Amino acid sequence: FMVFNGLIKKVLRYNKEADLELIEKAYNFSKEFTKGKFRSSGEPVIKHYLAVAYETAELRLDDKTIAAALMHGLINKGADPDKIKLLFGQEIFSILDNIERMTAIKRNITKNTTNLENLKKVLLAASSDLRALLIKICDKLVNLRDLDALPSIERKRIAKEAMEIYAPSSAQLSNHPHFSVCKSYL
Repeated sequence: FMVFNGLIKKVLRYNKEADLELIEKAYNFSKEFTKGKFRSSGEPVIKHYLAVAYETAELRLDDKTIAAALMHGLINKGADPDKIKLLFGQEIFSILDNIERMTAIKRNITKNTTNLENLKKVLLAASSDLRALLIKICDKLVNLRDLDALPSIERKRIAKEAMEIYAPSSAQLSNHPHFSVCKSYL
C-alpha cells in the first residue's frame, strides 16, 4: 500500500522547492472525497490516486500536476468544480477539466467509430495542457497493473485501449518539442 509520505519523498528527490502544502491539500481533499469508496480490487480508491500521483512524480512533473493527479477523477465522480477552483486555483482546475473533456471525448468517439488514428489525434488535440494527457497515461498504467480484479471482458477492453490509444500517444509525446522530459521516461 503506497503511502503519502513515499510520494513526498519522491517529489523532494527532484524538486526541493515543491509546494508540499498544495500536494498534501490535494491528497486530503481526495482522501476525504473518496472515503469509504473502493475499487473492484477491494482497495481504497485513494490508493489509486496515490499510485497515479506517484507515476507523475516518476516523470518528475511539477507540484501542480501531482496535485491534479491526486484528484484526477473527482469532478467526474461529483466533486464540486467551483470548490476545486476555489481551493486549488484555475491552473489545477484547468488540468482536471481537460482530463474530464478527454474522457468524455474518448467515451463518445469509441462508441461511434473504430478509427483509432482519429481518436488519438482528437485526444492529443483535446489536451491543451500536456500535463492532463500525461496524467491520463499514468492513470492507464496504474489501471493496467490492477487488471486482475476485473472480469475478463473488462481486462481485454482496458488492455486494448492502452495498446491502441495510450501507448501510441506516449510515443507521440516523446517527440513533442515542448515536452522533452518525456524522452527520458517513455
